[in-house]
Amino acid sequence: MKARIQSLVMGAFYVALLMTWMQTIVANLVLRGSYTELLTAIIALGLFYILYFAEGLELAVADLRDKDVMQIADPKTRSVLGEMQKMSEFFFSQRQIFVVSIITFVSLTLDYDALYFEGLGWLHDPRLRFGFSLSFVTLTVLWFCQVAPKRLAIINSELFLRQALFVWPLVKVVGHFGLVAPVEQIVHVSRRWFGYERERRLALSYESHYTQAIERLGVTVDSMSVDVEVHPSGSAKIRRRFVMLCSHGSISQFGGVIEPGFTSSTQVRSASIRPLYVGTAPVRENLSGLFNQLDKLALQEADDILAVGSGDLSANLLGKDVQVEPMDPAADGGAYGHWSLRLSTVVPEGLSDPEHDRRLAIIMFDVYAECAQGVIAATGEDAWAERIDLPCRRFTLSVTSSAPEDLLPVLRGTTVGLGDINSPFPTEQHRVHDNLVSDVRPGPKSIMYPAQGAVYRTAIDFLRLRAGPLTEVDLPAAIMAKSDANA
Repeated sequence: MKARIQSLVMGAFYVALLMTWMQTIVANLVLRGSYTELLTAIIALGLFYILYFAEGLELAVADLRDKDVMQIADPKTRSVLGEMQKMSEFFFSQRQIFVVSIITFVSLTLDYDALYFEGLGWLHDPRLRFGFSLSFVTLTVLWFCQVAPKRLAIINSELFLRQALFVWPLVKVVGHFGLVAPVEQIVHVSRRWFGYERERRLALSYESHYTQAIERLGVTVDSMSVDVEVHPSGSAKIRRRFVMLCSHGSISQFGGVIEPGFTSSTQVRSASIRPLYVGTAPVRENLSGLFNQLDKLALQEADDILAVGSGDLSANLLGKDVQVEPMDPAADGGAYGHWSLRLSTVVPEGLSDPEHDRRLAIIMFDVYAECAQGVIAATGEDAWAERIDLPCRRFTLSVTSSAPEDLLPVLRGTTVGLGDINSPFPTEQHRVHDNLVSDVRPGPKSIMYPAQGAVYRTAIDFLRLRAGPLTEVDLPAAIMAKSDANA
């Protein structure tokens, strides 16, 4: 409400300034026979138009300066951007001439010797003239020529650059006059004295690597969460939830093998698969916002998956686009369970609107398995090993007990290496970087951006409890007591 009132007050004030400007121009033309004010007003409007694009172009080029020009769809825009990238310092320095020159020119030409008000006539008060010139020029430049175009350039720098291409030839023409030539010496001295000799050198982020993999490979695992419920008898229920992203190619089927991640010997007695969501989302260079929505989607209960679109996510297309193939969990002598999910018509290109944005296909499903006794090793210590076969953004492991008053699993450190999940690592193991691990004992452990092809092994202590449920106060003491007993 406060912002709306401020907008109305400032809007009414600007309309009053605009009416004063127009009345003064007409009065000079009709009463004085002077065309100067009319001509300078027309020139000022043209300069405001140029200033609008020159200001927004600054942020558009800054945003696209380090991008691959092949990411730009329009050939003409791609060519101009490539030229501007090679001459970026020239562009930013020469473009500033437009800003300073236009604002100075408009400020001087709108400093009238008198203002005309209907019913009051000509007013020559210098304070009134100064207030009008300052307010009118400031608000016009601020609202229409700086804040608005820069916000639009932030929203879509590619579109703004395409609309402002005509400014680049003007910038090159102005550059021939050498108005900012002394700046070269200032910058040279500053680079030597203040540490600007090297340009910025930032390493690619984990998110950048993953985002590139989506486009390069066409299929990634956005998130994989493994929830294991262990029974005191030594059997277990395992649920793997996958959220897959598909950017291109003919997507027809996913499949895999259910391998119990415990290092102890166990077998899969039964397995099943349940598709939950199939939808689309627009392709973006920066997918951070979409990742947040996918994280919320992955946390929903199976019966609460959204039926209609939310944010960037489309409505659930599951009913007409997904079929499930039967599985044979008894394959491989009962040790593993094969699962297969067939998608009848989900093809990212077919789900994209050529007149608008390309879209990603999103598939979420659960794979369930029942494991026979033997999950818990005789020592009460075990580990869960998970191999990452596709590029993955988040892997989460949760191990709980169906009878926490009798058995409490506690997740400990995670190491990463190469090799088979059921054999020792042939290469040296190392701990996962702390900045990639969210460790809340005895709760789940999440690893961000696990390495493709690596095996992540999380140590687990199974605490046998004789009395009531273990509290947070008892937990450290119980772990220490177990460590002492093992020693």
